[in-house]
Amino acid sequence: MNAQPEWVNKDDIKEVYIMAKDIQWLSEEKMEVDHIIPLNSDKVCGLHVPWNLQIITKTKNIKKSNKLLKEYL
Repeated sequence: MNAQPEWVNKDDIKEVYIMAKDIQWLSEEKMEVDHIIPLNSDKVCGLHVPWNLQIITKTKNIKKSNKLLKEYL
């Protein structure tokens, strides 16, 4: 993946996905890992790094799509 720098700790990224699965047990809605700054957007391209990931519901992730948070709100 071009958006994932070589220096990033892959275990930290995996931990976010594990947390999403753990939260799924507590939620009535499916949870997904979203890139806060989209990997591919017409304005900016983010990185696949832990600090650019957030856990949100599938519904919100679909609505957000590849928008920046400011555009989404």
